[in-house]
Amino acid sequence: MKQALDIALKDMRQSFRNRGAIVFMFVVPVLVTVLFYFMFGRIAGGDDSFTLPQTNVIVVNQDQGQAPGIGSMGAFLTDVLRGDDLVDLLRVTEMQGPGAARTAVDNQEAGIAVIIPAGFSDALTGEGPAAEVELYSDPTLTIGPAIVAGIVSQVVDGMASGTISLNVTMNQLEEAGLSLTPELIEDLVDTVTAAAPPQQAGGLIRLVEPAGSENTNELAQLLAQILGGMMVFYAFFTGANVLYSILTEEHNGTLQRLFTTPTSHLAIFGGKFLGTLLILTVQIAVLLLFGHLVFDIQWGNPLPVVAAAAGLVLIAATTGLFLVSLIKDPRQGGIIFGGLLTLTGMVGLLTVFTASAPNTPAALETVALLVPQGWAMRTFRQAMGGSAWQEIALTFAVIVLWSAAFFTIGQYRLRRRFS
Repeated sequence: MKQALDIALKDMRQSFRNRGAIVFMFVVPVLVTVLFYFMFGRIAGGDDSFTLPQTNVIVVNQDQGQAPGIGSMGAFLTDVLRGDDLVDLLRVTEMQGPGAARTAVDNQEAGIAVIIPAGFSDALTGEGPAAEVELYSDPTLTIGPAIVAGIVSQVVDGMASGTISLNVTMNQLEEAGLSLTPELIEDLVDTVTAAAPPQQAGGLIRLVEPAGSENTNELAQLLAQILGGMMVFYAFFTGANVLYSILTEEHNGTLQRLFTTPTSHLAIFGGKFLGTLLILTVQIAVLLLFGHLVFDIQWGNPLPVVAAAAGLVLIAATTGLFLVSLIKDPRQGGIIFGGLLTLTGMVGLLTVFTASAPNTPAALETVALLVPQGWAMRTFRQAMGGSAWQEIALTFAVIVLWSAAFFTIGQYRLRRRFS
């Protein structure tokens, strides 16, 4: 055991002294993530919240009517739009003429004009003809005008429903032969408005987070996919590169000299495999910690993340052992490692490359699971998505089975080769 540990520590020292290995293990995954951060950081704001742009709104209130107990409904609608709850979203100014308001929108001096007709209060109380609030918006804008339209619609609907309730109540009282004195009418208005209070901005706009989502930072979610994918992609290169030392030492003759010592074959190959596991553990732990501390990536609950990391370490190491056992000449290493691992890595990360694409075919995830990288990436996606333990355990079990097959074949071929 001590001999195997000595070999493992020797391989670790050699790997961490190798600048090329350091670049592939840490620098490249971090660099790719940083590039995506600068590419999308401005869009996402680099903040924990998404800020909507403020919309310039012009209100033309031509309403001079008076609703019982409320006053001018046009003035009430204007007050709602100017409310403190909406000051970060809407910048409201008032104008006298509809024509000037439309011109301001045409000149893009405002995003939308709210034109309240003269008989607005009378129409809502049923004392006048129907009247419509005109919304004249800039066609190049979407979010701001949609917010204003939603607010106006809800306020008008609330006013109309209150008016209908009041009219129905008054008609029923008249049919019952009760005298509608001014005092009684005022009491009815107070009762209706108390039952259906005027809309406030806080009741008009509500931001809803997806159920089960713990990470509300959209940029961090994107970076988690990128860094997780790079971590999986380059972990397989690390596993293969460390175990490739078996072939280089054979080519240089140092492995044969080691076989002449009392150190058993089991200790030699076991030490090299142990060293690979330790190096991969350091690589993945550093990248996970870096992503959390620098980019505020929430990888998920600790136990699922540990399971995902352990699965990646295991499958990357055994895949490297399997590939090394297939190589007869060290010169074949570049073709197999560079070509095969790149191809399988790209297939396994299909779900990362298409994560933000709309209407992504579900078959892509099935294709990704044809290679070990796809299963490793799946465990991290499940951990970040808060999947149930049963799903994570099933994925981890498949990784263990795949790793067992690679390890069995790899060590069998190497033992026969150097027996």
